[in-house]
Amino acid sequence: VDAELHRHVDGFIELGGGAFLHQTQCGVDRVQLQAVDLALQGREHYIRLPCLVAMELLSSDEILALDEGRVRLMVAFRLTYDVGATPEWFTRLASLRPAWVAAVLEAYVRRQFKAGREHVSGLSTLVTADSHRDVAQRCLPSLLEVFPLRSRRNTLGNLQILLAGALRMLDPAALRVIIDRRLGQSSLEAGQRVCWLAAALVVDAGAYEGQLLQIVGTSQTRALLLARCLEAFGSAARLSDAGQAALIRLIAPHATSERPEGVYWVSPELAASDLVRRLIDALGASPTPDAAARLVALLGDARLAAWRDHLRIAQEAQRINARQAAFRHALPRAVVATLNNLQPANHADLAALVVDHLEAVGRQVRQGDTNSYRRFWAGDQPLVENDCR
Repeated sequence: VDAELHRHVDGFIELGGGAFLHQTQCGVDRVQLQAVDLALQGREHYIRLPCLVAMELLSSDEILALDEGRVRLMVAFRLTYDVGATPEWFTRLASLRPAWVAAVLEAYVRRQFKAGREHVSGLSTLVTADSHRDVAQRCLPSLLEVFPLRSRRNTLGNLQILLAGALRMLDPAALRVIIDRRLGQSSLEAGQRVCWLAAALVVDAGAYEGQLLQIVGTSQTRALLLARCLEAFGSAARLSDAGQAALIRLIAPHATSERPEGVYWVSPELAASDLVRRLIDALGASPTPDAAARLVALLGDARLAAWRDHLRIAQEAQRINARQAAFRHALPRAVVATLNNLQPANHADLAALVVDHLEAVGRQVRQGDTNSYRRFWAGDQPLVENDCR
């Protein structure tokens, strides 16, 4: 059975993949364009599957020996057939031929954007996986630049994927230039502006907090979109204390502070609530004075009345974390001074000494050989102080 199967596979490759390997460069370029156009129509090129099977059977040396045109065609075939796990040969090409792979990916995604596709196959893996870092760094700036200024709301997921990749892969200064250029375009729709400002908040919370507060305002729709953006950014969203406080102030008024009991549907509001809890906990875990000040400000915000219990718990956790972070072991000289019963080192040291002295006096009164209580009291009446000396 295996021999018969291999015979049919070999014949299939010979008719399709074998023919591809002997095409002229002009023919290869034409087939690449046809493959992308057919994918937009929900169809496939007749030699796509044979070529992909042939790539699975080629050795690493044979794959690396392919010229640019044939590599680009195989990448186009794979992008238009995003089924199963990313093949090893594709990951290898993305690592060793990043310029060729990035060129095809950029052309392919541009066509998908222009067609208004809600889902661009393979985009998430290619721009967020560490194994494709070189490809992502080459194509992300141009893809962010060409994303349509006015697009349907259901395509915002593609923009969120691109921004998540940019936050992971691009230099923050370079990304900020792209963000500023896009935010400066007046025709940018409100939904996209929220997504871009969400990424900007990760880059520099202080510079963009005001713009984000203005665009979101009291709109629940935009606040929940902001929450979805942060969820899409995932681990790439490393926010400062200021950024976390700004997001809490924007999203918390539109999210419920209590989780329902029993079986329930996770609505956008509940998903936003989980994000708010994580942000509050993150502030509580930060030992910085800025985090403490942010929590005090949030507790004073009347719009966050429903979240005050969570904020108070976070405030106490932050106080403990700050105290632990500020703790320093005493230097040997300070230890010697304490043991020699010299002057207190600080207010806490003085308080500890006073408490220890009072406890010693109490033990002497209760457990001493003489009844020292009579020196100060006559029955239930205190004696005159001078008589007690």
